[in-house]
Amino acid sequence: MNAAEKRGPLPTAIGEGLAGVARRRLWLLAVRGGAVATAVAAVACLAVAVADRAVLLSEAGRWSLAVLLCGVSAVGALLAALPFWRRWNALASARLVEAAVPSLKHRLLAAVELAGDAEQASRGSAAFREVLQQSVAE
Repeated sequence: MNAAEKRGPLPTAIGEGLAGVARRRLWLLAVRGGAVATAVAAVACLAVAVADRAVLLSEAGRWSLAVLLCGVSAVGALLAALPFWRRWNALASARLVEAAVPSLKHRLLAAVELAGDAEQASRGSAAFREVLQQSVAE
């Protein structure tokens, strides 16, 4: 069971908002990754074309450049895909929102953190958590 499954329930408005942030982040990462992979492949193709034009290459040399082009493109695609392997949960979304909207003054982050492991006494009273979460939801 991961940390997201252990979390107590967040109010629907907060949960849906954070899920929307995560979806938008994923979409933007996909667009950025596609653009990076395309740019790397285009630059590699251009470099291979310039090398082929500038230097008289044998058939084996052309094949070597083609294999190098494929390798560089694969590395570019792998680097563009790296952000997708990072774990993303409600807490990470809350951190992103808090960084973008400083007027929240860490209330959203506190509400999400307090929703986790709600049965622990160190997490404060249930009434306090509920008041904080409702104020953030508004």
